[in-house]
Amino acid sequence: MDKVIIFGAGEVGIKAFYEYNETNTVVAFVDNDVNKWGKKIKDLYVLRPDQLKDIRYNKIYIASLAREEIFNQLTNELGIEPNIIEYYSIDINFDARLTYLRRIADEIKEKNIQGSIAELGVFKGEFAKHISRNFETEKFYLFDTFEGFDLRDVLAEVQLNYSNASSGEYFNNDINLVLDKLHNNHRCIVKKGYFPETFEGVTDEFVFVSIDVDLYLPIYEGLKAFYPRMKKGGYILIHDYNSVRFTGAKEAVRKYCRETGARYMPLNDISGSVVIIK
Repeated sequence: MDKVIIFGAGEVGIKAFYEYNETNTVVAFVDNDVNKWGKKIKDLYVLRPDQLKDIRYNKIYIASLAREEIFNQLTNELGIEPNIIEYYSIDINFDARLTYLRRIADEIKEKNIQGSIAELGVFKGEFAKHISRNFETEKFYLFDTFEGFDLRDVLAEVQLNYSNASSGEYFNNDINLVLDKLHNNHRCIVKKGYFPETFEGVTDEFVFVSIDVDLYLPIYEGLKAFYPRMKKGGYILIHDYNSVRFTGAKEAVRKYCRETGARYMPLNDISGSVVIIK
């Protein structure tokens, strides 16, 4: 039985834990995110990479989309033997979400539904990059604090016992890093700050919206803001519906749909996205 390290303390890492802990012993999570260090996931501490030298293990599984960078970090910076490092396979699951995006874009174009698009929860722009390539000309709104989770949302999250989120988690204030990834970025409108305050004054109707903010309150507020503005036949794609860490995401979707009669369909990708069609 191997003593396993999982490098990546996010959703993918938790899925890897469930898979590998059945036949091996997972001894710790490791992550590069300073906000996760010292916290517990599945009763295991999240360690700094340099703490690997202090524990015993004989296998490392990289459970992150940045796997090549992490492999180089482990081998070149930390001197870990390459033969004990393996990748947790996530490409198929991640591609499932991109496949849904492509099919949604095709439907909207074939039906000639006109309107703007938006993403609430941009972080470093990886999913926004794909949105911009599937919707090439639409006005594209980018809503994010660009300073990580807001304390107001975190307090609600903790009070409702939905997650162990912390203020500032998923911090990225480099807006140009995001814009440089986007196709036809001259049509993009960056709305930096706390949502729904940043939605004030927006009068557009939308054909596609991605909501990827993890936490209960901003997901619920996002649905309240966007759903009434969706064109008939438009789509809202919400990430983390089946998240094992951010359990408030599911309740936010269900609560809004109970209140309005909107209908949703769960999808089979990482963190279990859900789609709402107007």
